[in-house]
Amino acid sequence: MSAFLQPGEVLLHIGPPKTGTTALQHSMAQARPRMKAQGVLYPGKKFSHWTPSCSALGIATTAHPADPPVPPEVWDRFAARVSRRKDRAVVSSEQFADADPVLAAKVVEDLGGVDRVRLLMTLRPLALILPSSWQQSLKSGAPKPLPGPLRHAKSRVVKPYDQWLQETLRGKNATFWGRFDYSGLLQRWASILGADRVAVIVVDSGDPLRILRDAERVIGLEPDTLDRVTTKTNRSLSYEEAALVRRWLVELERGAPMDAQRYHQWIRRGALWGLVDGRQPGPDEHAIRTPQWAMDDVDERTRTMIDAIASSGAAVYGELDDLIVPAAPGGQGEISEVPVDVAIQMLMGLATMAAKDAKG
Repeated sequence: MSAFLQPGEVLLHIGPPKTGTTALQHSMAQARPRMKAQGVLYPGKKFSHWTPSCSALGIATTAHPADPPVPPEVWDRFAARVSRRKDRAVVSSEQFADADPVLAAKVVEDLGGVDRVRLLMTLRPLALILPSSWQQSLKSGAPKPLPGPLRHAKSRVVKPYDQWLQETLRGKNATFWGRFDYSGLLQRWASILGADRVAVIVVDSGDPLRILRDAERVIGLEPDTLDRVTTKTNRSLSYEEAALVRRWLVELERGAPMDAQRYHQWIRRGALWGLVDGRQPGPDEHAIRTPQWAMDDVDERTRTMIDAIASSGAAVYGELDDLIVPAAPGGQGEISEVPVDVAIQMLMGLATMAAKDAKG
């Protein structure tokens, strides 16, 4: 198969999140000199193009309630630089998966127009995305309350996994499906570019090198240009950790509510990040398990997506059938005991942020 990206074109990698994006971005960042020597620009100095993409979307780079949106001129300068280059280029940020059709069309136009832009989507099984998204929401804690009279009405605590699944699979989670309705996401961008200018890489969780080899083929790089880069990862919570975190957050919201900025600093960045960064789950702990009724629903949805992608005309790298995986064993029911170091790491993170706050 010849290279998907042609001379003078831009490859826009939009993710979505949790589909091997960070691993691919770190690999391309490390390979910048080797890519440039082969006529491919990976612009900037950071590992991804998160800040320019936030500028394009008009949002902040973090969830901190005090952080302002990135000014629009940041995207304008970045896009102008990319559109001026003569070589091939790759732009990568999972934030672009959140772009609506109007913004998506503007991004394409700013990068050179429909005749000079191609799109890359990386896909991972929904059965793996669901528990990852739920526990990420649990760690995030939704620090921004609703404005005005409803400012006390929105709970910061994500609902129990089964309830969250029921609501998500009934279509109530618009943000989730905007990113992970893969066939819908493909169609949103294909309506601008044409499906023949869209490439899809199916991520193989059992072979972390495959996404790199497929990306080389898409971009037109020499084999082994991209190396696997070991980085600090935003690991998933174990079932036991998630149970304790959610129970604590419920009690915290009921008994010791706090403003959004302090919640973000002390709870999200302090206690919860302290747990994730300071601890690894033990061998007796379990992964968060998706119940069989939800797996059946996900399998049906995934097969519909597979059929739509296969018939779309997009270039597919990997096997679409790999998007369907068997249910994984895990914990279930109420947790009565958790390792004591779970609480210790949360308390240490909280204490660290409290001390920083006290110093001003």
